[in-house]
Amino acid sequence: MNRQQRREFFERLCALRDGYAQRGPADRTSVISIEAMIARASGRLNRPRATIVIERDEAASA
Repeated sequence: MNRQQRREFFERLCALRDGYAQRGPADRTSVISIEAMIARASGRLNRPRATIVIERDEAASA
């Protein structure tokens, strides 16, 4: 993921946060807050060598 892609991803997360802020209180049940997820994603994306794990389904490729 290059710098531009990270920026676009971050902007999408911010748009989600803003969209959820406009919803009513009955629509606000979550396990992790948007702010916490943005902080987590920012930290992971800003690491010098973020590891990307891709799981392959061996049965599907056979």
